[in-house]
Amino acid sequence: MRVKLLSAIALSVALLFSGCAFSEASAPTAKKELHEPTAKVAKLIKKYDLKIVDFDYTKKAIGNGTRKGAKALLVDARPEKKYLKSTIPSSINIPDTAFDKYFPQMKDVPKDKEIIVFCGGWHCGLSAKVASKLKKSGFTSVKLYQAGQPDWNKNSYLQVSVAVVKSAYSKNNT
Repeated sequence: MRVKLLSAIALSVALLFSGCAFSEASAPTAKKELHEPTAKVAKLIKKYDLKIVDFDYTKKAIGNGTRKGAKALLVDARPEKKYLKSTIPSSINIPDTAFDKYFPQMKDVPKDKEIIVFCGGWHCGLSAKVASKLKKSGFTSVKLYQAGQPDWNKNSYLQVSVAVVKSAYSKNNT
């Protein structure tokens, strides 16, 4: 037993040092994780003069995850279908392609209220577009959580719609 264990350890170490061990960077299907905006998104951020905030800032801004307990208003700029599937707790949905339809829910929000807009991550320009429209509408404290939904998924819990819960429940009862 001891000989097998020592042999396995020796083989693992040999493979590791010889370069035969699996490397995420060498995997042809490995998806590179971004930690900064793509050039296209960075151009939008600069054009609209937007400030980027991180996960910790956003988590602190939403407090206990309810709209009443949040210091800032979170706006999900993704399409409604994605928003209904899952979103960051306490957020409202204002898709960039339907801004005028969803914007009326902002009518009672003070113009100086901190607003944090997010979308599908570093490659996604939807949040910058919605943030610029909010600024043009007179909101003075608009920021981006550009790492967005993918970053939140890794670091915290999601809020899902009742439809998603019902669907999951019905699938488990069949």
